[in-house]
Amino acid sequence: MNNFLNVLIIAGVSLDLFASMEIEGSMLAKVNKKKLFISTTLITLLQIAFYFGGFCATYFLDKYGSIKNTQMVGDIIATVILYLLGGRLIFKAISRKFIHEHLKESTVKQYVKMIVVASLYTIAAGAACGLLESSVILSLIVIVIASVIVCLSGVYVGMYYGYEGRTIVYITGALLLFIAGTDVLLENVLGLALI
Repeated sequence: MNNFLNVLIIAGVSLDLFASMEIEGSMLAKVNKKKLFISTTLITLLQIAFYFGGFCATYFLDKYGSIKNTQMVGDIIATVILYLLGGRLIFKAISRKFIHEHLKESTVKQYVKMIVVASLYTIAAGAACGLLESSVILSLIVIVIASVIVCLSGVYVGMYYGYEGRTIVYITGALLLFIAGTDVLLENVLGLALI
């Protein structure tokens, strides 16, 4: 798997986190920087743990499993996972989930609870990258950078501009995942080069 594809997958999943942080930020009157720092650190560590949990499970299953033609099967499964993750973001973009907007003081526990709920999707993205044999070091670097940027910017964007931009964020994340899935399908499954 090429590095650009790895970045696309992590960026697509991270935009879901950005939208969640944007919603949290829209309900703040003032940012408690200490809580935000602790929350960002914990969320980044959880993202790493969940991503590499999925990554390791499928990577070792692919390497040491007894399935014939594991690379082709892994590429097909990774494509399906990426399309499903993108579809989920499209669903979130078009659904009008009621958000009870009110000013509150967010706690570290609320931020961490939010990321644990989204962890299944991070595990799925990690599983797709494990099947595609992506670079572990690059994945770690991109996850840390993306998590910190989306946590901090999501809270501040939400606080100053509200959460109405989340639809665009969800659609952008979905497009990145669809592009990654299409690339895997064309290049690895059908033998055509896209990126």
